[in-house]
Amino acid sequence: MTLLYFYGVIVFHITILPLPLDKIGVESLQLASYNNYYLNLIPFNDFIKMDKFSFIKQVIGNIVMFIPLGFLLPLSFEKCKDIKILIKYSF
Repeated sequence: MTLLYFYGVIVFHITILPLPLDKIGVESLQLASYNNYYLNLIPFNDFIKMDKFSFIKQVIGNIVMFIPLGFLLPLSFEKCKDIKILIKYSF
C-alpha cells in the first residue's frame, strides 16, 4: 500500500507539478504567466502542433508511466485481483 502511495506522489509530481530547475525554465514559466494567451482551451491542440517524434514520445511516456498501476493495484487491494475489475478501474 505504501508503494502505491509513493507511486501516486511521483505521478502527481511529474504530471501536475513539473517545476523547472534551471534558469531558462524559470524564465519561460514567468513569461508564460505574464502572457494571457498561454491558456489552452482547445482539446488536443498541442498534439496537433507536435511533430511525429514528440507525439510518439508523449504517448509512450504516458503508457510507461501508468504500467506500474496495473501491478500495484492487485498487490494493494484484494478485489482488484480479478482482471475484469482491474480493467474497469484502469478506465
